[in-house]
Amino acid sequence: MLDRRRALWALAVIVSIAFLNGPALWNGFALLQWDTRGYLARWYEGYLVPSRAVVYRLILTAGVPLAFWPVLLLQSALTVWILALTLHAHGFGQRPLLLLGVLALLSVLTTLPWLTSILLTDIFCGLLVLAFYLLLLHADTLGRGERIGLILLIAVSAATHNATLAVLLGLLICAALLRLIDRRDARRPRLAPGILARALGAALVLAAGAVVAKRLAWTPGGFALSFGRMLQDGIVKKYLDAHCPDPRFRLCAYKHQLPNDADVWFWGSDLFDKLGRFAGLGPEMKQIAVESPIDFPVCSLRRRQ
Repeated sequence: MLDRRRALWALAVIVSIAFLNGPALWNGFALLQWDTRGYLARWYEGYLVPSRAVVYRLILTAGVPLAFWPVLLLQSALTVWILALTLHAHGFGQRPLLLLGVLALLSVLTTLPWLTSILLTDIFCGLLVLAFYLLLLHADTLGRGERIGLILLIAVSAATHNATLAVLLGLLICAALLRLIDRRDARRPRLAPGILARALGAALVLAAGAVVAKRLAWTPGGFALSFGRMLQDGIVKKYLDAHCPDPRFRLCAYKHQLPNDADVWFWGSDLFDKLGRFAGLGPEMKQIAVESPIDFPVCSLRRRQ
């Protein structure tokens, strides 16, 4: 009976992983996107660029000899593991066919298999949210090894992108507020594991940056991406209209030439190239991104919803 159950679990996991790798299997190779090359290049170029975390580059490097299939297997296996733990936390942990059914439905009705089949960091944001939920609210249903595994997964996931690290910080703030609101609830979130995971994630970002850039450095680009979102929302134009002329901002001379699309601005604008791209405009974009919500708080909140 025990061998039969183990075989059933093994079958459920293998088929689930196959579902999650379906697009790549059909394609005959891992799915790629424009940003994939940005992650790959970090090891060979030896310097950091905005939003291209070195941690994910190291993960990709490990899969190079086998055409990145180990990376896809890792992404899909972690997804199966997290979903299995979630089912277990809610009392459905001994039903391998249920796990298989849930994965099959998600593979047909959602974009999940496309996220696990592509060489991008996007899948790790979703894994982080579920792992954080389990670790803070359902730690009593987990074994010691599972809790350690979740902490490590959260740390690595947070280190794959600045935005994912910001999501983790937001979740920690929400958990802390929840503890303050109801101190009597016995199931209050346990903050220590999440704080530890975030600290490990930050350490991974710095350590990986040191490996590539030969110095302790954070992955750049956080404020630039915020600037891009504000550019699309028209907030940058409002800010420049209110502050120009201002010798601090070279953009004042070009405020009427700015596109309303962040992708066009960062990747297809001759003006952005002319002004020095991220290196040349970094401090200016940071200042605008920081000061705009102060000057236009209502506008910023409305646009971010």
